[in-house]
Amino acid sequence: MRNKEVNRLKDLRRKLKQYRHKLLKMYKAEAVGIGYKHVGGKRTDEIAIIFFVKKKLSKDELRRAGVQPVPKRLFGYPTDIIKAGGFNKRDYLII
Repeated sequence: MRNKEVNRLKDLRRKLKQYRHKLLKMYKAEAVGIGYKHVGGKRTDEIAIIFFVKKKLSKDELRRAGVQPVPKRLFGYPTDIIKAGGFNKRDYLII
């Protein structure tokens, strides 16, 4: 990893720590962290902001519950939503 990438990740970690409580409340997540994005149940090489939730909800369910959907990108990184408990801890840094 190049110095520029390392510095970007350090900055992302700092931002997530700073906004952690707001993000958890806004998106009704159990935890937020940095990890690899998963697509179709398979890990990619793309670094993402990961939101861990008790249960994944459809857009209709989110709207009925008054919960804002997680944006596709945040702080310049893609996001991913993973059911809490259903992940490999080696793939994530929980903030």
